[in-house]
Amino acid sequence: YPGNGHYLDLDGSNGRVGGIRTNQIFNLAPGDYTLSFDLGKYTNPVETMTFGLTGGVFSQSYSSGTGIFPSLVNQQVTFSVGSNVNTQIFFNLTTYADNANSDLRGLVLDNVDLERVVPEPSEWAAMGVLAGLVARRRVAR
Repeated sequence: YPGNGHYLDLDGSNGRVGGIRTNQIFNLAPGDYTLSFDLGKYTNPVETMTFGLTGGVFSQSYSSGTGIFPSLVNQQVTFSVGSNVNTQIFFNLTTYADNANSDLRGLVLDNVDLERVVPEPSEWAAMGVLAGLVARRRVAR
């Protein structure tokens, strides 16, 4: 994948679709999170994958469409966690361009990042006002 430095090729070189899962287990507390990553594609046909967090926390399908990505393209997905959970991040290529020139040229993955979404201070103030209104309404009943 010329000019894009180091990355992970989800196809590999064995003629089969590939996948990866983190060794690290993440202990997530309830709240909102963003999973972001960069994808590249060096083949024309459509390539698909699933990605997310293990244990039923979050999973989504991705389809590349046709054409190549001349540079890495950032993808971001925000999701919510309802209770404490231990999980791992995964990426599984489900289809790839199956022809003589495609091996070693599947979707490529780089810059994976998992972050907790923290409200801005102005949002905290708005939530405080809302909580105060709800509390006042309960007292008034």
